Amino acid sequence: MTVRFKDLCADAADPARVAAFWADLLGLVAEPRDGGLRSVENRWHWDVDAAEVEGATTLRPPGAGRPWTVMADPQANEFCRFP
Repeated sequence: MTVRFKDLCADAADPARVAAFWADLLGLVAEPRDGGLRSVENRWHWDVDAAEVEGATTLRPPGAGRPWTVMADPQANEFCRFP
């Protein structure tokens, strides 16, 4: 059986901004939808392999045997950037 990734859906206070951030980071096309405010924080977690991530905020840099950087997208959803 073949499985293919289809969509990434996320709740956000500013859906267009979050959609643009992730679409740019992953080289995808954003199709933002209308919706209410985020009801649960960090409903998903991404790990990305990238030299740098433009538009994200560094929350915790690598250290103490941890090679990844904990970052946040424009709506404070956390993800990890691996070197």
